[in-house]
Amino acid sequence: MASYDGDTFRRFVLSDNFRNTYTLPAEFYTEIEQDDETLLEFSYRFLRQVLFGERTIQEMADAWEQRVTQRQDVWEARRQIEIERRAAAEDEKYRADGNDDCGCAG
Repeated sequence: MASYDGDTFRRFVLSDNFRNTYTLPAEFYTEIEQDDETLLEFSYRFLRQVLFGERTIQEMADAWEQRVTQRQDVWEARRQIEIERRAAAEDEKYRADGNDDCGCAG
């Protein structure tokens, strides 16, 4: 996204989640919103941080922990959906094979 989709990256950087994760001045967001070159330069900086661990963008204290706490309900819901999807696929596989629920040939 940072390399190939500038518009999506811009929306990502301007999002509340991003603002709650990184400590950047308000002027930065105004500039990113209006200037493609500044956005591109920041995308390189962001990629270096994410891919190579170059910590040039200051994160809020406990930002990761707060994000994990916020997302746990979503992750659990997705996990439950996947469990149900797999169970339904298994049930359908046996029905499609002409077997009854006990696994016996019918």
